[in-house]
Amino acid sequence: MNIDLIIVITDTGSLARLVSKYKPPVPILACSEKSVIIKQLQTTRGIWGFKIDSYQSADILISSCVKIAKEMHMVKSGQKVVCIHGHKEDTPDESDIMKIVDVE
Repeated sequence: MNIDLIIVITDTGSLARLVSKYKPPVPILACSEKSVIIKQLQTTRGIWGFKIDSYQSADILISSCVKIAKEMHMVKSGQKVVCIHGHKEDTPDESDIMKIVDVE
């Protein structure tokens, strides 16, 4: 599928660490609203952290994370990104949504 980036939206960082465990051949952009989580993830293999302002609706959050990745020069137009996140408030790191997004 030629994926160029994995974006993980995480609250505790465990989902991003789980993805990193399998050593994907592409970088991982972990987005969280907690600064301490971003700092902790900087020491994990293949993960780049970014602090987001808040969790919004899923579509807005994904598009803003893709925009951030584009501004960080992690992806370019025409490339594909996998976005992984959950939507349950009581278990935020249990991922149940995965989307493949074309970067515009």
